[in-house]
Order: sequence, then structure tokens, then C-alpha cells
Amino acid sequence: MVWPAKFLAGGGLILLILSFPMPIQAAIVEYELTIALQEVNITGKPTWGMTINGGIPGPTLRFKEGDTARIRVHNRMKEDTSIHWHGVLVPPNMDGVPYVSFPPIEPGATFTYEFPIRQTGTYWYHSHTRLQEQRGHKGDIVIEPVGSTRRRDLPDIEKYFTNRAMALRLWMGWRAANPVLIQIIPNPHKP
Repeated sequence: MVWPAKFLAGGGLILLILSFPMPIQAAIVEYELTIALQEVNITGKPTWGMTINGGIPGPTLRFKEGDTARIRVHNRMKEDTSIHWHGVLVPPNMDGVPYVSFPPIEPGATFTYEFPIRQTGTYWYHSHTRLQEQRGHKGDIVIEPVGSTRRRDLPDIEKYFTNRAMALRLWMGWRAANPVLIQIIPNPHKP
């Protein structure tokens, strides 16, 4: 028997195929976020807050390393807004700092952020416009490692408690204090 036949008969073909790098199964993960000024009642006293999709905080955005984030932000307020992806590695024009990295999202306008997800960990997003963050314009980001089996369609329980990410938010009258985000998913980019 010549060497190629012995190689193939001994399982060499399988070994050869497995030795090539396999592509990561990445997805384009899309979210629609609507920013609006709404009356909210969190402490028993009605007040005006800046909601994302009708809630404070906004929805938890979930990704896997290697995904592409595509997030359409609809501004339904009467003032400019923005979203900064705090701690997430993004291209400069997607950083969400008005008049520095991009123009603000004007009233009635929609802006689409699109960037690759190149890390894992727990992060948060918030406005970099005026005091919008303090009025509720914020939410959590969870980026799972490649190979994670967590389903993206599970209920959004991170607003209250989870073993993956926990955002503690204190309310003081009409405004929210700064959140404390507890890092539970290992993040190689932060020692």
C-alpha cells in the first residue's frame, strides 16, 4: 500500500481536517432601542425619566464574542441624545461621544451603531449627553465567550438579579444615582 492510502486508512484524513482552524460561528445581533421621556414611578413618587424601550434601566444587550452588534437607536425626545458603550472596544466613530466621535442623535432621528464584538465580560451603556444617564438612560451589556451555550431569548432578569451580571442602582427622588456594575464574567481586558 502506498503512503496516501495508509494515511487515509489510519484516520489521517480526519486528523488533517481537524488541524485546520475552524471559523467562529458569529452572528449579526440586532437591537432596536427607543429613547423617550416618560413618566415613571419607581420609588412610589411619579417623576419624569429617560426610558429605553419604556423601561429604566434599558434592556440588557447580549452578545457572544465574535458577533457583530447592530443597534438602531430611535430618539423620541425633544433633545439630542447618544449612547456610549462603556468599556466595550469599538471603532472611534461608534463610541457615542457627541461632538467628539460622532454627531449627536437629533430629536426624531435614528442612528445605527455597528461594531464587532471583540471581548467578553459585563459592561454597560449610557448616554453621554447632558444629564440623561442620571435620569435613567442606561442599561447593561453581557458578552459571553465563544462556545457559551446561554440562549439569547431567555427572560431579561439582569435588571433585578443574576449570577452573571448584577447592576445595583439607587434611586434618589427624581434621578438615578450612578450604577455599580459588578464584574462576574471574566474579562481579559481588565486586570
